[in-house]
Amino acid sequence: MKPGNLLAYLRPKGWRLQFSIGAIFAILVVPSIAGLIYWSYVSSLALIGHYADRDIVNAADEATNTMVAPLRRFTGSVLVAAQVEAAMPNFLRGHESDGMMLQELRNSPGLTSYYVGFADGSFRQMQRIAQGAKVAGIVPPAETRFASRVIDRSAGGVPVDRYVFLDGEGRRVGDASAGPTTYDARQRSFWQQAARRQSNGAQPGAVVSDPYVIGSVGKLGISVSAPVIRDGQLVAAVATNFTLDRVSQYLRAHPASAHATTLVVARDGTVIVHPDPTEMADRKGNDTVSRQVGDLSNAAVRAAFARRSELKRDHFTFTALADGAEHVAFFSPFPTEFGKPWEAVIVAPTDDFIGPLRRNNHLMAAAGTAVIVVLLLLIIGFARLISRPLVGLVSEIHAIEKFSLGGEVRLASNIREVKQLIAATQVMKTALRAFTAYVPREVVRGLLLSGRPIELGGRSSHLTIMFTDLEAFSSLAETVPARALLEQVSAYLGIVTHAVNETSGSVDKFIGDSVMAFWGAPLVDDDHAYHACVAAVRSKRRLAAQNVLWRDTGSPELHMRVGIHSDAVLVGNVGSTERMSYTVMGDGVNIAARLEGINKQFGTSICVSHSVFRECGERLWLRPIDQVTVKGRRGDILVYELLAIRDGEADVALSPTEKDLCLRTAEAYALMARGDHAAAACAYEDIARTFDDPLAVAMARRCREGRPDVRFAEEGEDSSLPTIGQGAPRLITIGHDGAA
Repeated sequence: MKPGNLLAYLRPKGWRLQFSIGAIFAILVVPSIAGLIYWSYVSSLALIGHYADRDIVNAADEATNTMVAPLRRFTGSVLVAAQVEAAMPNFLRGHESDGMMLQELRNSPGLTSYYVGFADGSFRQMQRIAQGAKVAGIVPPAETRFASRVIDRSAGGVPVDRYVFLDGEGRRVGDASAGPTTYDARQRSFWQQAARRQSNGAQPGAVVSDPYVIGSVGKLGISVSAPVIRDGQLVAAVATNFTLDRVSQYLRAHPASAHATTLVVARDGTVIVHPDPTEMADRKGNDTVSRQVGDLSNAAVRAAFARRSELKRDHFTFTALADGAEHVAFFSPFPTEFGKPWEAVIVAPTDDFIGPLRRNNHLMAAAGTAVIVVLLLLIIGFARLISRPLVGLVSEIHAIEKFSLGGEVRLASNIREVKQLIAATQVMKTALRAFTAYVPREVVRGLLLSGRPIELGGRSSHLTIMFTDLEAFSSLAETVPARALLEQVSAYLGIVTHAVNETSGSVDKFIGDSVMAFWGAPLVDDDHAYHACVAAVRSKRRLAAQNVLWRDTGSPELHMRVGIHSDAVLVGNVGSTERMSYTVMGDGVNIAARLEGINKQFGTSICVSHSVFRECGERLWLRPIDQVTVKGRRGDILVYELLAIRDGEADVALSPTEKDLCLRTAEAYALMARGDHAAAACAYEDIARTFDDPLAVAMARRCREGRPDVRFAEEGEDSSLPTIGQGAPRLITIGHDGAA
């Protein structure tokens, strides 16, 4: 093909891709329709939300006024009565006060009694009598509606409890005596509240009680009392009782919405008034106590109080129920004039307010969807003109990535840019076929995937290396059938590999029954030492669990040894231009391998170096072993046994026995580090007896023999049998919990 013809092939005539895409999006009005629906929904939601907030605030005000109105009335009444008694001594002792009390009872249906107590313990009361009810065990006449009760202690001696029964008009219909009584007004709560107010030096005023059961009617109610002060002394206390059932009925009859709950509560969570009377109090033994919000059956109300504590707001919406329903909550405080930390609370589903709006929007969404479907059908027709050849090109590119380079690109399109892509793909396919005749296919694949050349070499990085090995594997290989042993070793290798992968490590290679892994490359990992330790503990414990299964089937158990070391090593591609391996090299790798071997000397399972301790020791449960000398290196290496992970998951947590072993070993090592070998030997021997611990046995023997240090074998020596050198002990710091 001549150059001119090739240029003409790469630039054919036809529709431009830009024009085609512009035509499609000119037809596409889906965003406009969706935007219209969204705007309508948001604007309607804002309007309904405004009216909903107004209704909730009004309902809270009405609920508050339902209680505040009688409180103000009764507060004013008892204050006036107290002022009259202060100005006209003994007015309330006489029968003249009966008319005043009776009038208050007749004018206030919720009032159950009006009474006054005196400093000598005398008591006068006017109370409402339910039809057919007994009074102090006495059956009053049938027409009785009120009863005047008098207990006179002014004359001394044992007072008598006397009753005068009145009909609805206040006419006397009978009287009775309940006999001698021990009732003393000064021992009642209304008197004691008044006395406390007077003793505290507070300004004269009424005292509102917390809810309690009014004995005369057996209903939950509140008292309002006022002290009578004369010459600076408390001479009497006037009080009224009224029940909360009318407030409860009002809240039940006037909810803020169809499914709203309105209640009055105290700041400490005590329920004052609830629309359901059964939710207001509980029986505890012989007492009736007000219920707490946390004991209410309404889950939405409980959730509202919990979210209020989190959000620190009095008006909010929340979703905290299992069904995912959204609710609105509003808290309105009571006036401070009564000195009660009460508030009206309304909890309502938002569907009560915006449910109709949502249904309307569903209809709008359905209509919009129908329009969108029609538009999509049109778009699909236009898109097919473009997508079909593009999909074919994607398949061709995937085939090229897999090095399937045979055949020609057989695609066609009337769009100029797509035709150019088809031609360019054919040129690339032809060029790659020629390129692979000179360059190895694997190198080319790396070039395609990474976008940069694959080269030999590496960089120095601070990593953590782990070596694992099986204990007494040679002996097992001689006694266990090869196939069965291969299955067990494969299971062990799978356990270690899975643990490494879970902690973002890399398995470098398998060397027989050994595993080499490292952390910190190729992906950067600031916690590489910690992750290596987690993987080691998980591997050990999962292998122990697997051993239980093997033991049940009669198979031999496998026990692993682990060495972990953190150091600066060389990491990168090693090998030749034809075959490479991503691995790590350096002295740190050798130390990690020999740390695995040191387990044989001390009977341990997981040995880590002091460099690992420096990286993450505060997050591990370690016990110090001793210093070891690596021939050819300056200085000794302090070695630890890793037992568990601090504050980790359950599968890597420390058992109580391991914790005791860890702490006691640290104490024994501290004695040895200070040079007290005799005491250290005794401590290690005690550990060996208690825990049957091979490490303690070895360390006790070394202390008795003058404590020679362990030296790693150098290259070419038998690294499974550490030799003995002469090193000085190092004193390590013991943590507050005793661990190294």
